[in-house]
Amino acid sequence: MDDDGLVLYAVFEEDEAELRAAHAEGVALQAADARGWTPVLHAAFAGKVQSLRILIELLGLAALDARTPDGSSAIHLAATEGHTECLEALAASGADLKAADSSGWTAAHAAAAAGQIRSFKVLSGLGLDLSCQTLEGWTPAHCAAMSGASASMQKLWDLGAKLDEVDLEGETPAHKAAAAGHEECLRELHQLGVPVNALDQNGRTPAHFAAAEGELACLRCLHELGVRLDAEDAMGESPLDKADIEEQAECVQFLQDLLNLERVPN
Repeated sequence: MDDDGLVLYAVFEEDEAELRAAHAEGVALQAADARGWTPVLHAAFAGKVQSLRILIELLGLAALDARTPDGSSAIHLAATEGHTECLEALAASGADLKAADSSGWTAAHAAAAAGQIRSFKVLSGLGLDLSCQTLEGWTPAHCAAMSGASASMQKLWDLGAKLDEVDLEGETPAHKAAAAGHEECLRELHQLGVPVNALDQNGRTPAHFAAAEGELACLRCLHELGVRLDAEDAMGESPLDKADIEEQAECVQFLQDLLNLERVPN
């Protein structure tokens, strides 16, 4: 086993003596492997808090600068996996809680998308804004909605996060949930009192998004929740029009049947 392999083995086994010995012998404890991950990143992802503390002690704050190829920091990785002790250790060592990855996501966005409610509870306690937005305007709630992490919605709400913020396109988390086919997120938002019929900058509702993407279950859900499915956007197009344009046959049939039923006189 080469030096890099020995270091990673020591990280996963939380072998303090081996890590200290490797450092004393001049082994590079912050060298990246073939994936571009350093030992600190591996420790954070695996939840090896003792190894994490030792590595930071030996390497200093420079260890916290490590990033994966997609720009994720140790904070992102620990948050995504729900390793709260690692989050607290990183914060105590001076890690930047607001650090963004290549998509502009903070650890709060990553935790919300992964449904790691323990993580953003800790992050909130450490002072991270759970309504923070990326450059595109996405909040952690947008990320949770797009990923289908419905459990995140309630906890974000409990912690005071906003669930109806709009991104740069005027889209709410409800738009993201509808487009991605996550009806459970739509139901959770509705139960929390968050509108699921908001308009984006082009006058489109979540129903327009669901229809265009062929998300029949979301259309049914929105209908059950009392959302109008014949509303027109700024182009004068209804969800039926969107479904027809995108050749979403099941959605077209459902919307046609629904609209025909509503037109039948009593």
